[in-house]
Amino acid sequence: MRKFLKRFPFKKVFVYLFILFYTFFPSLHAVGITLETSILDDTEVDESEDILNKGISDPEWIAKPLYTYEDGIYTVDLVQERQYTYPDNEDVRVMFTSVTEEGNLTINKVALSEKEKVELNTTDDYAWEITSTMSNGSFEYNLTLPNTLDSTDVEVMYTEDGEVYESIDNVEVSEGVIYIEGLDHFTVFVLTEKLPLETKEAKDEERRKAGCQAWIKELGISTYFNTIQEAIGKSAEGPST
Repeated sequence: MRKFLKRFPFKKVFVYLFILFYTFFPSLHAVGITLETSILDDTEVDESEDILNKGISDPEWIAKPLYTYEDGIYTVDLVQERQYTYPDNEDVRVMFTSVTEEGNLTINKVALSEKEKVELNTTDDYAWEITSTMSNGSFEYNLTLPNTLDSTDVEVMYTEDGEVYESIDNVEVSEGVIYIEGLDHFTVFVLTEKLPLETKEAKDEERRKAGCQAWIKELGISTYFNTIQEAIGKSAEGPST
């Protein structure tokens, strides 16, 4: 036995085994991986209880966008006491200082007609329509609008019906923006250039007379009157004989 062990070529056997193992083991390993992959591919995955598809994994404030902006209309679904900035113009901002009722906020850039621009004495092409489902007085906010008229001698006017415009008091004006504090209702805002007092009074008089004549026309009275009171008095007298 000892003679056999002495003559046995252990080194050659080890070399042959090493070559055999090195040559064939990677192939066998690859075959094993392929078989494992094939088994996994053939296994049906049950997705009926996948909570990701149901959105359970995401909190509601992540799953739902904070606002939408489409066709120039910026909408916030639920208003909070914070600042909201119009996406297309960072100088249009609504800062809520008090909110006592749930509701939304919409900001819309409204084109002005050439007639409106002349009547309002503005070169601005747009007014800003700001609305909400909250009732007037249930909130308070500060408003910032862009000063596009390259002047500090400007004013902000608003309208409830799209026809009669009134000026807003306590407006802070700079070359870049207009700032108004303590507002408690929403409407349509437009930036205009201030008129000289005599010109403003003349325009106000024109609007007053135009309104008077429209009212008289509804009464069917053909005579011209400067005031509604004159028309009422004449109407009370009855037709002249």
